[in-house]
Amino acid sequence: MLTPHLDRTSVLPAIALVALVAYLLGVWTLRRRGMRWAWYRTASFVTGIGTVWLVTATQMAGYAMALFSVHMVQKMVLGVLSAALIMLGGPVSLAVRALPAEVGRSSCERCCCGPCAAGRPGSSRTQLSPPPCSSGACTASTSPSSSTCSCARGRATSSCSCSSCPAG
Repeated sequence: MLTPHLDRTSVLPAIALVALVAYLLGVWTLRRRGMRWAWYRTASFVTGIGTVWLVTATQMAGYAMALFSVHMVQKMVLGVLSAALIMLGGPVSLAVRALPAEVGRSSCERCCCGPCAAGRPGSSRTQLSPPPCSSGACTASTSPSSSTCSCARGRATSSCSCSSCPAG
């Protein structure tokens, strides 16, 4: 009953494998940076993914289509046990710690909402660590209505208006 059973409709095991690889990559990234990540969180996440594999990538998935009792066991393992174990692993907390701070922000927003915007009127922003314009110069000029910011990295220079950047 626990022998592998994969067919072309087995999407959930593939998604679980991708999630496991991404999680382990995040743990590796944290360790490489010298940050700690609790071993029990990693063990919980890996066990949760293992239970997903157990009920979706083995013969249990095949029997679940024929036997109602096996279907209900599969449903309870996925809905209760796997979900709880995966969430105890803290994948969102890991992503917040492992991903760089600039992910999802445009270069204009990094420049205008970053260290340059600290002196903008009405802004409570302080120096970011590390500065978004690292390995380059960031200059700003402010006026009562908006700010203009320029990031220079090597030969490339980007300039933008910061009137749309939220203050604080």
